Order: sequence, then C-alpha cells, then structure tokens
Amino acid sequence: MATRGSTSVMAAVLVTSLASVAAANDPPRAARTLAEAEEALAQLVTVQRPEGVTVARGSAFFVDAYGTLLTCAHVLDHMPKDEAPRLRLRDGRERRFSVVTVDRETDLAVLRTDPPRYFLALADAPEPSIGQAVLLGGFAASPADLATALRFTRGTVVSRERRWASGVRRTVGSRRRIVTVKVDPIADPGQSGGPLLSEGTFEVIGVLRANLESETGGLGGAPQKGYSAAVPLLYARPLLEPKD
Repeated sequence: MATRGSTSVMAAVLVTSLASVAAANDPPRAARTLAEAEEALAQLVTVQRPEGVTVARGSAFFVDAYGTLLTCAHVLDHMPKDEAPRLRLRDGRERRFSVVTVDRETDLAVLRTDPPRYFLALADAPEPSIGQAVLLGGFAASPADLATALRFTRGTVVSRERRWASGVRRTVGSRRRIVTVKVDPIADPGQSGGPLLSEGTFEVIGVLRANLESETGGLGGAPQKGYSAAVPLLYARPLLEPKD
C-alpha cells in the first residue's frame, strides 16, 4: 500500500514527465532567452573515414520553424570532400543536412535539416546601428566539449564598411562592394557562420564571417587582437525568400 509521501513523489514524477513530453511536442518557436538561443545553434562538423573522428568546421543557426539554417559559404568550402558533413546540435546529436543555396560573393549559405525546437528570429533592420550592443554566438573550434565550446560574447558594432568582393568571393565581371559590419571584440576561431544577435532581444542582425586581426593577433600563442566581421541581413534575407 502506497504511503502519502510516496504518492506525492510519484505524482511529482508524473507531472514532470508529462511536462517534458508536452515540451518535446510543442511547435518550434523563436528563442526568447539565452538558454533557448543556445539550442538554436548548431556546429558544422565532418566525420573522418574510416576512423569516425569528428572535426569541428564552423557554426550555423536555425532561422525558422522548418529547419532552415544560415552559415558562411567558406565554412562549407573548407570541408574536405572525402569526409561526411554533419550538423551537431547543442545536446550532441548529429543530423544530416542539405545545401539550399550558396552565395560566395557575400559569403553566405542556406542549409536545410529537420525542424528545430527553437530558432532565432531575424531583426527588421537590414543593417545594425553603430554602437549597438550585440552578442557574438557560435562554437569555438576548441575545446571539443560542446558545453564549453558554445559561447556568447558581448560586443559592440564599431562601423559599417564597404569592401570590394575579392578572391574566390568575386564573380566574373563583378564590381560589387559588400557592406561589412565591424564588431568589437574579435570572435573565437570556429564561430564563423554563427549569429550576431541584438543583445536583449536575441534577434539576428548579422552572420559572423571573419576576424579582422591585427598584425600580431594570435601569433606565438598570444590572444588574438582585432575585430570581428559580420554580414548584415541586407544580404541574408533575400537568400531566405521563397523562389518562384
């Protein structure tokens, strides 16, 4: 015969279990807290064959309830072709993904996988404001532990600069100047493809794409110095619009 105490414990366990099931079955929604924003991020990795070793390649993040993600084109380009590409989620689970579109001129790529639990809403403004308080998100290339690798760092938008597309990013006959958002501080290696968020709202205002290092940044094991560079929504939003 169950005692009153054991009955209370069983009831509490049942309520917790039902709440967990309900949460798992809830439709995807935009992140409203930092913890939810963390679940909207994924790490791009490759699995080496035949060893099965997983190697971190960059970051990505969900932008809608259907499993659409944004990342950087160069993150995909740097993945070895003989290794299996995967998305590794915050809880360590891995997913396959497909590439929807790539725009190397703006260094952006759109991916698709299964729907997420949380995604990051896009801000309305096509470009962030100078002096805007931001969060730099993404998975650092090291350490390997996901809980430690996932980082959000407070920062500030320093400037918006127009730069000529160059190298592999420049298309034939292109004279396009690309707006680059300059952010302080510098991002961690591996955060390329991660979100630049508006602090407080957790809305996406850009995609982290590079570090603008000073001449001595990171040499000899010293901390990197310089700024982060991000792609504004001015270029990301058109890639996410439905194609006719």
